[in-house]
Amino acid sequence: MMNSYYVLRAQCREWDRRLPGNRVQQVYSQSRGELLFLLRSGGALQLILKPPMIAMFWRDRHMRRGRNVATLLPRADNRQIIGVHLAEGDRTITVATDGPLDMVFCLYGPRPNVYLADTDGVIADSFRQSASPRMPEPRPTSLPSTVEELKRRWQGATPERALRRACPLLDATLANEVIMRLGAREQHPAAMSDTQLEDVLALTHGLAEQLQAPRPRIYWKESGEGIVALTPMVSLSDLREELFDSVNDAVRVLALHTLTMRALSARRSAVAKVLDKSLLSALRTVENVRREQERPSRHEEYERLAHLLMACACTGPGRDNVEVDDLFAGGGRVAIPLDASLGTVANAERYYKKAGKARRARAHLQGRLDRAAGLSRVLQAAAEELLSVSSAAAMDAYEKRHAGLLRQTGPRTGFDIKRKFRRYDMGEGFELWVSRNRGEADRLTFRHARKFDIWLHARGCTGAHAVLRLPGRDATPGKAVIERAASIAAFHSKGRHSALVPVIVTPCKYVRKARGAAPGEVVVEREEVVVVPPED
Repeated sequence: MMNSYYVLRAQCREWDRRLPGNRVQQVYSQSRGELLFLLRSGGALQLILKPPMIAMFWRDRHMRRGRNVATLLPRADNRQIIGVHLAEGDRTITVATDGPLDMVFCLYGPRPNVYLADTDGVIADSFRQSASPRMPEPRPTSLPSTVEELKRRWQGATPERALRRACPLLDATLANEVIMRLGAREQHPAAMSDTQLEDVLALTHGLAEQLQAPRPRIYWKESGEGIVALTPMVSLSDLREELFDSVNDAVRVLALHTLTMRALSARRSAVAKVLDKSLLSALRTVENVRREQERPSRHEEYERLAHLLMACACTGPGRDNVEVDDLFAGGGRVAIPLDASLGTVANAERYYKKAGKARRARAHLQGRLDRAAGLSRVLQAAAEELLSVSSAAAMDAYEKRHAGLLRQTGPRTGFDIKRKFRRYDMGEGFELWVSRNRGEADRLTFRHARKFDIWLHARGCTGAHAVLRLPGRDATPGKAVIERAASIAAFHSKGRHSALVPVIVTPCKYVRKARGAAPGEVVVEREEVVVVPPED
């Protein structure tokens, strides 16, 4: 884990030697769940808060994007860093500054956060909305110092779980290392003797001593996943090992690699979903066509009924069936359904047309079968090739090579391999989605927006639909977020060249589609209007 106690402790020691004296230039976010502290001396401190991936590392070089950047924690700007320290026995990092507020990073749990807080723990600002006005209370823990203390905490289905319960400072990798060195992986925790528990305690404290002088490395799995280690690991000795000069370098390399692999996995999953759905549809078509070929064609039956109608006495409209002699079956009578609005001759012509249609459909069956079978083979080959794509460059080449196939098999609205709509990270968990055309406007408003999301549109002029996505049903965007979103919606309208533009702001549940309305045209039942300057 990149946010284990011992890894954070080693990083804080490195940062405490490097960061003091630097001033924070700006704090901003370029992607959901990521935060960057840009320093005036150059470089940036980057946090990735996307559970289960939580990491923090220093970058010497960082390129800020020109757009879709949310500026956050403005009260941290121009503050000089005095020191960095980790709470004893807890994963809370405090970056002390020369101002009244310190930066506090709580890098644990399902909702990690970054706070600006005073020395009394009162929160002045935070990366994510905080439910409490005060900092979370620290929950320090320590390694057991005696066998009796270890035995009181010793519970679990496996020795690794029992050790993690007894020693919360150990992550899964370190707990597994202790049990591997002990050689008791197959033993039940309750059956371990006092002598073995003494060995567990000694090995645990010995490993903790080794971690005081870290020798950082990454153990790479064949799957591409990695594990940061601060000392050589017996339990990971069969994996490829890469050494680093600092703990920060090891965490940075693994974190950026993991982000890249996650992005690649998301792209592959999007393509695989389209290919699998299209392959299933093609195979279903093949099955249906073959079943249709096995059935007798109905064109002969339609022609027979038409001939019989032409051979009988003509009558006018008003009858829904007629019974005639079956001239083709050697006698007997046959009932023929009629269209009551037509006469006998017109009904016969109707049956001739149905016969011709059935004959043409039968002739086209083999062509449909060949096309569906061919498409299924191509899709199967593309799906198998996708499994071998292992890098972003290879994925780019794959998408370019199969662009025609993906357009052919994707949704009728057009296959977007990456992301639909324009997207703007507004900070604090809010994200603005903006349509790019009339078709996207309808899909955004009526398929992708939730009822509690906020809908925005320039009032009185043509423009894009914009939806402010809320992080939760009960989330309430502040005035600043609404105005920023409205400014972007105004920019994507015909009024973008005006100094001020009125923008409709309303929950999506009050936006509906009128019957027969053109794409992009809606009816707003309730609305508020904000007047903002257009800004992208």
